[in-house]
Amino acid sequence: MARPREFDVDQVLDRATELFWTKGYEETSMRDLEEGLGVGRQSLYSTFGDKRDLFLAALDRYAALQRQRIAPLLAPDAGLPAIRTYFATAFSPAACSQPRRSCMMLNSVVQFGQADPDVARRYVANQEYIAGAFRHALAGAVRKGELPAGIDQNALALFLVSQMYGLVVLSKGGAPPAALERVVAMALSALGG
Repeated sequence: MARPREFDVDQVLDRATELFWTKGYEETSMRDLEEGLGVGRQSLYSTFGDKRDLFLAALDRYAALQRQRIAPLLAPDAGLPAIRTYFATAFSPAACSQPRRSCMMLNSVVQFGQADPDVARRYVANQEYIAGAFRHALAGAVRKGELPAGIDQNALALFLVSQMYGLVVLSKGGAPPAALERVVAMALSALGG
């Protein structure tokens, strides 16, 4: 008879996500996971599979958290103010004063590239979701007359994704909050309005 779990799977997955996000896949050992999660190796294997399986589950958890942060871009009335608020909030001095870890998805694709199809697939799906959220807000901006009807919403959404990732890299590299604010203002100036 199998013993019941003595830990909360969601809490352990949240802690694993934090650990992988902070240290990266290669630098996170099974010992780090056991100590950081407070769960024995066998219990981890029984619940999540091996280290790689746990890492992929952590990437999925991170993507779900990221979707919560961009949810306002998908609101029925989203437009340019939602996009401006997203950038102003994500790269505010308060947000940038915390430990700067970059984006877990971005870190992972930089580490693995296309060599790991499971990581690459998750990265692409996450990027497409974010671009879709920007497209939704841009479409709302067109409907409201905040942007001209003929604007290339697909290209502009990808531009915003690239700006977001670029700002994440600048932030992780230690760019001062004032510099990030100037870059945000420049990126948002492409939206006009």
